[in-house]
Amino acid sequence: MATTWTITITGCDPATGNLTLSPDGVLNVSPGDIVQWVIAPTSGVTAITNIVEKPGPNHDVFDPNPAQLANSSTWQGTINPSFTSETEEAYSILWANATAYWLNHNPPVYTYDPIIKVNPKSE
Repeated sequence: MATTWTITITGCDPATGNLTLSPDGVLNVSPGDIVQWVIAPTSGVTAITNIVEKPGPNHDVFDPNPAQLANSSTWQGTINPSFTSETEEAYSILWANATAYWLNHNPPVYTYDPIIKVNPKSE
């Protein structure tokens, strides 16, 4: 049975590009699990502009890739259900803290690279 994990963005630092996430640290998930990224209203983050996998040996952690949910600022991705062994992978959250005007006019975009750990698939 797949689990849905919610990662809440609770704060940001445009000087470093860092985000404060809850839960913080490495997220431990299983193949087929769903991950959602939610922006807390007081976080200072206006929008997630993309969530992408970083190049690497296990570069296909998400299948399908994360995408923004319709009429929402929430993003959602599914952990690749075909993983059969443990893997750990960094991915990038691209984010902005611009006003509505700037969101429509190429705002500065910051990058934060958390890590996700996929546990071995249980049969």
